[in-house]
Amino acid sequence: QRTSQEVYTTIPTLLAFGNRISAAAGESANVELVTKVQKIGGNGPIMCNAMLGYGAELTYMGCLGKGSPLPIFAPLVSRTKEVFSLGPPANTDALEFQDGKLMLGKCEPLNAVTYEALVQAVGLPKLRQLYSESRAIVSVNWTMVMNMTGIWRGLLHDVLPELRKQNKRPIFYVDIADPKKRTREDLKACLDTLTEVNAYCDVVLSLNCSETRQCLATFGELYEGAVEDFEAARVAAAKLQRCMGIHMVQVHLKGSAAGATAKESVGVPGYYTASPVILTGGGDHFNSGFLSALLAGCSLADALRIGGATSGNYVRGVSSRGEVAVGRSPCAEDTVMFLENLPVIDEAPDQQR
Repeated sequence: QRTSQEVYTTIPTLLAFGNRISAAAGESANVELVTKVQKIGGNGPIMCNAMLGYGAELTYMGCLGKGSPLPIFAPLVSRTKEVFSLGPPANTDALEFQDGKLMLGKCEPLNAVTYEALVQAVGLPKLRQLYSESRAIVSVNWTMVMNMTGIWRGLLHDVLPELRKQNKRPIFYVDIADPKKRTREDLKACLDTLTEVNAYCDVVLSLNCSETRQCLATFGELYEGAVEDFEAARVAAAKLQRCMGIHMVQVHLKGSAAGATAKESVGVPGYYTASPVILTGGGDHFNSGFLSALLAGCSLADALRIGGATSGNYVRGVSSRGEVAVGRSPCAEDTVMFLENLPVIDEAPDQQR
């Protein structure tokens, strides 16, 4: 509801927004969007940018711009070791509400992301060199990158066997993103391919509750227990890890997280807030903190805590220094200060974001 050029009231919840749209069926509706922040987007760029804040040395391969990266990616590009842009980026309007978010993606540019395009942009010898020098390889947004399974199969054929010859076994970190738009057959092929990748790398699969449930379903298994119960998430992570035979499955919830390897499974409480200043990128920041902690030699439980703290600080606007900076990724100092303040769950979260 707008009362003047400067004064307006937003639709507070995703439920109310859905009702507004449903009420327009058979008629029409006009919904105004007010842009609050323009920022680096995409699972890859957000996670990469956040890991740079923890001092990682990174090479980025993805869609940052045709010919050269767009100016909005400058903070990322200026700090990476090397950048290989495969084409123009996708764009997303992220509509954020008190009870969730709605991502409206324009993802056609991602159709150009193929194994052949990757090899053309980087070169096969260079790709083998980069992978052999890396302690971690990150592959995200399988759902929107329709050719991602094909990329993994190309790596299995041309690149990953070289790691075994050199007695190297990096982490292969994957966040598939919500696979609801993909078929169950596609998802099963994705998971089976990751099992093959695990022959050469330590595959770490990062999921939220809904994604975990969908992955388990491809094996005829159920996610049992309450949505936000980290004990249920722990059991589910262990079950999926056994089904896939990969190194690790990690499940991040709104207010907690869990993970499982063949040797252990753990769950830890997190740092939920009922009043986030930003939601988009929260999961990517969890991933950045979690992977950074694993690379630093932290235990699974501590890595889950650091992932939760990274995300919890980010969605609060990185307020550990006494000021709110919406959209900024926390650095190591920010995370230390955040953990020293020991924020706790404000209230029992009842929905997965």
